[in-house]
Amino acid sequence: MDHTIYLLRTREFINANEPTYKIGKTIQTMERRLAGYPKGSEVCLTRKVHNCHEVERQIISTFHKSFVFRKEYGNEYFTGNFNDMCFIINHIVWQEDLNHRNVAINKIIRQNIKNKEEESLIKINGDPYLFTGTEQFFEDMIENVDISEHDAEMMDDLDSLPIVETKTKVIVTNTRIISKQTRKTLETFYEYLYDTRPEWYLEEKFVSFDVIEEAYRTYFADNTSTVMVISRMLNGELFTSGTRSSGVTKKKLVSYDTLRTLF
Repeated sequence: MDHTIYLLRTREFINANEPTYKIGKTIQTMERRLAGYPKGSEVCLTRKVHNCHEVERQIISTFHKSFVFRKEYGNEYFTGNFNDMCFIINHIVWQEDLNHRNVAINKIIRQNIKNKEEESLIKINGDPYLFTGTEQFFEDMIENVDISEHDAEMMDDLDSLPIVETKTKVIVTNTRIISKQTRKTLETFYEYLYDTRPEWYLEEKFVSFDVIEEAYRTYFADNTSTVMVISRMLNGELFTSGTRSSGVTKKKLVSYDTLRTLF
């Protein structure tokens, strides 16, 4: 079932040379929908969307702020500059499509990390990315979202597109996979700490995060993850709270008994 948004100028306004337009939606073909208007009416713009009901609501809300509302003709009629109307419609449709793709990406990611999978490989835009851990871990930017030909057709000038920053609430590393290494996970890291009981590991005591970070990087041979990423991955498992004084961040480590439950 296709969802379509359209901008229409009825025969009445064409004959009067009046810049009044109707914003509409349909899940029918445009030919069948146009049959419901007076002959001689003109469809000025159509856009395929994922949810025509929500997109129409957003467009009407924006039109109320930008153009003259013609209540005497109906709730979807506005008088104003045609090019400005098209730009607003294109922008809202483009934003809806981008949001839809982000939801789809999130769904794929969540399927790959359910049941506390510690490592999985999926593709975004044809490129492999490594996903490690569970949903609680961290937020990371998904960059370089492709602009499809459909998007390009909606804007005369792609430079006019707004810069959009989108985030997902799951772990996403920007590290491309070249060859799969020996599997190491947070569970094996916790098991390693439990078995070796390093001197720096003080049960239920505050320990400098620099020391914890160094242990993590050494075990995983990881020199690329940011401090924030490492902190968020370990938070709620290896440590439960933190403090900062004199420029030093410290984390309260869990007991070995608790650590044992993590692997």
